[in-house]
Amino acid sequence: FVDRHPGHQVVTYVNTTAAIKAMSDYVCTSSNAAAVIDSIPSREQRLTHPRIATLREGSVTDAFRTDLDNAYGNFIVKTMGSAFGEPVVQIRIMGGTVPIAPFINELKIPAFIVPMVNPDNNQHSPNENLRIGQIDYGIRVFYHLLGSQM
Repeated sequence: FVDRHPGHQVVTYVNTTAAIKAMSDYVCTSSNAAAVIDSIPSREQRLTHPRIATLREGSVTDAFRTDLDNAYGNFIVKTMGSAFGEPVVQIRIMGGTVPIAPFINELKIPAFIVPMVNPDNNQHSPNENLRIGQIDYGIRVFYHLLGSQM
């Protein structure tokens, strides 16, 4: 759409992918779509105002990074693999919005995130959701982690 209609404003629904949101000028919910669209100023109206905001790339906090070949990490991988009978997906850097990251980085202690979100969840969005099946999965994860010997 953007390539075929240069100069047009793009309004998307909040429950879309991050890639689509990145190309959007406005993001709305089903309850405020009409108000958002009605409030979009024309190009001429926008040009009458000075620049009022500057966006700079950044993060809330630095992500933390724990070596994957760590005794605690190996325990988590072994326990979860055994409990669920599937290979465990390991991502080395996470937690850019986790408020404990500065402490983990400063104290140089190992830390791990065991996500329980839906694969299609829009984390940190107004329509963030968690399916009952994912809650069940989370309970089973922590049951096995807390009930197993390291």
